[in-house]
Amino acid sequence: MFNAKMFSHKSLIVFSIVIFAYIYLYNYRYNEPLDIGSIGPDFTLKTFDNKTFYLYDINSYKAIIFFKHNTFFSKHYLQFIEELKEIYKNSDLYIILLFYAQQDRDNILSILHNNKQLAKINDITYLADIKKTAKLYGVKSWPHFYLLDKNNRVVYRAKTPSINKINIYLGA
Repeated sequence: MFNAKMFSHKSLIVFSIVIFAYIYLYNYRYNEPLDIGSIGPDFTLKTFDNKTFYLYDINSYKAIIFFKHNTFFSKHYLQFIEELKEIYKNSDLYIILLFYAQQDRDNILSILHNNKQLAKINDITYLADIKKTAKLYGVKSWPHFYLLDKNNRVVYRAKTPSINKINIYLGA
């Protein structure tokens, strides 16, 4: 049975919007992460007191967190970061949080200080060319996590990382 209303102008507009939304959301959520075993690209980091260094200057394991504070995963990541900081105290791990915001010192500090939960990540947050770095690491949806070994090889990556797996890689 043929339904003419299904192919009306309004219906076609609604179908088009739904298809566009699906394609947009699919592409937004799709990351192109670095392969396990590949070398994580070097990039420049800047502290809030204007000290500049490179990722490769760090001679330990590196936990790189691409963080956006207003996503579905944000609360999970804040809890994860607290657990990661505990590992940091007892291991050879350097935590680098790259905050998805305009990479202006005052802007990011304002965001961090105006939110009690975000203030906890102030000490591990760095400035970088966020768009370029995210592209180098294949991050299109935030947050995302990478663990690099001392030779800058990707040993673990995840959208929602596991402390247990990180402990395994660190030999803890």
